[in-house]
Amino acid sequence: MALTETREGLPMKKQVAEQSFELQGDSNAALLFLHGFTGTPSEIYPTAALVNQQSGCTVSGIVLPGHGTSPEDLDNTSWRDWTAAVEDELNRLSTMHQHLFVAGLSMGGLLSFYAAIQREDIKGAVSINAPVFTRNPLTTSFFVSALTPLLGLVKPYYPKNDIDIGLELEKQGRQAYHCYPVKSFRSMLHLRKLVLSGLSSVTCPALVMQSLQDEVVNASSGRHLVNRLKRTQVSYQELEHSTHVATMGDEMESIAASISRFIDEAVQEKGD
Repeated sequence: MALTETREGLPMKKQVAEQSFELQGDSNAALLFLHGFTGTPSEIYPTAALVNQQSGCTVSGIVLPGHGTSPEDLDNTSWRDWTAAVEDELNRLSTMHQHLFVAGLSMGGLLSFYAAIQREDIKGAVSINAPVFTRNPLTTSFFVSALTPLLGLVKPYYPKNDIDIGLELEKQGRQAYHCYPVKSFRSMLHLRKLVLSGLSSVTCPALVMQSLQDEVVNASSGRHLVNRLKRTQVSYQELEHSTHVATMGDEMESIAASISRFIDEAVQEKGD
């Protein structure tokens, strides 16, 4: 179901995008694959389907709270809502699968590591273009923390500056908002702070991927994550030709192969 938005990025009519998916596998491993801020599972489904085919694990994708409906709905949610939804889905998957993995694009990558920080049953965490450092100076933590209260009164929704890329992805089936709700964006930055401060406690294997052509996230973000993961085995992969939504780009087969290999190696290491 497509989202209908005005030129300002606000919806003319609320429509729920029923895009959650679960791709059944034949192994005892399950991967929760998470979309990014303002996005939907449509942006990670192409890669998720490849992982399911290649690894044989069950792959689940949920619509995070506030997404797939309207920017107003997103602005009424926070990091607590997103992490709670992830926790609920992981709890559900854990009743059916022995090995739990979590992966995510952009904010989904932050949520993946948050789960790895909070839970001991996560066997591996994957991040793709997690937003440690952003390219737009107006979305720095200083700007948002200092000016969000005023900006939220004047302009609660901030337009994206990568609209051409976004429209091209829509032609491929991606559904996402055309703007950033300022209040919830600030909450996402708080999630980032929590994750960065807790990465040193992660003990499960980690896979960090970073697009070198990322128009949203600074390419130094990936290395920064790796440097903070001090207590675990970390694999790092640069995506030379990919933009931010790499899970729908030319290198998605390489991404899927790396995730599948990562899962297989982690399961074998556990002796199963």
